[in-house]
Amino acid sequence: MAFEPIVLLAQDTTSLNYSGLNQTIGLGAIGSGPARGLFLHSLLALRPDGVLLGVLDAQSWGRCPEPSPDKRTRNAKSIDEKESLRWIGQLHNAAASARRLPRTQMVVLADREGDLYELHDGVQIGPPNVHVLVRAQHDRNLDGHQKLWAFLASQPLRESRDLQLPRRGSRAARTATVEMRWASVTIQAPAVGPKKGWPPLTMRAVWVHEPAPPPQVEPLDWMLLTDLPVHTLAEAWEKVDWYCRRWGIEEWHRVLKSICRVEQREFKTAEHLQRVLAFDLIMAWRILALVKLGRAVPNVPASLLYTQQELKVLTRAVKKKTPPVASDLTLGEANRMVAKLGGWLGRTGDGEPGAESLAVGLRRLQDMLLGWRLHAPPSQPP
Repeated sequence: MAFEPIVLLAQDTTSLNYSGLNQTIGLGAIGSGPARGLFLHSLLALRPDGVLLGVLDAQSWGRCPEPSPDKRTRNAKSIDEKESLRWIGQLHNAAASARRLPRTQMVVLADREGDLYELHDGVQIGPPNVHVLVRAQHDRNLDGHQKLWAFLASQPLRESRDLQLPRRGSRAARTATVEMRWASVTIQAPAVGPKKGWPPLTMRAVWVHEPAPPPQVEPLDWMLLTDLPVHTLAEAWEKVDWYCRRWGIEEWHRVLKSICRVEQREFKTAEHLQRVLAFDLIMAWRILALVKLGRAVPNVPASLLYTQQELKVLTRAVKKKTPPVASDLTLGEANRMVAKLGGWLGRTGDGEPGAESLAVGLRRLQDMLLGWRLHAPPSQPP
């Protein structure tokens, strides 16, 4: 992160389902039904081009049942009494890193669940190189008795543009024609509970919405709130591009669950599940980083993400007419060799290897590496 002028810090929550572990202690409810498991809230560091730099922080917990019913409404509780505190906690972690790296601008990204007045307020008093970019959930009250969406709708249209939306679940990837508006806004503190009397906050709102979506397709509607300056069209689209990068943490969650298979672990305590999860977080990052970097910058040295021992074993494990020199391998070449260990055929129309074949190949490579280490004579350390 210290080498980057701008780092995007995407934070999000996912649930890990361990309902089959009936005897495991420390798990809690993860929904309105009988499902049991853990929650995971992470802070993932990305470059503005989407390349993953690593996991800055992760918190995991099992939801404990309340000892006695609390008759107070949610609005009557302070942020310290809610699970929403995790969003503020990750802002504090970002601020701690920003103080250590004063030359790096850090932008915390959050979806609608992170649209908390406390989050917008907290960044105002943080170090000057930490910022937030949050998709609004609430149609907040503004100065002048106006509402957020209505006020932005009254602003002049700045530009129309096509925006590429990735595939999400059963929803196919598509191109959305969106309109852009932005303005400086001053939001009022919610007049509820402990926040009564809190000061108003001035920030910038960037509204991107799709006026004419395809039939039976939910229109894109992003109201982005940030403390960063937005004076030009380029600065406004920059914030939209950055928010699009938040999808990286969703991809990381998918790799964590479907490829690292964290939900298939079996231990007797939540603490043991969390210990193994710490390693899986790293592996999910490495797999996805290999995929992203292998496609974005395939000609960088493979030693960027592979150890010299891995490369030596790899050059001997994958049969080629002329075995390559380990130190000469590029990242793209090493990825293709690892993927072949994982069943990737490498045909003309196959494209670059994906996360599944790389993950299987990495597992085989580690087994080979272990055998090579055990076989090495004591006088010749591996």
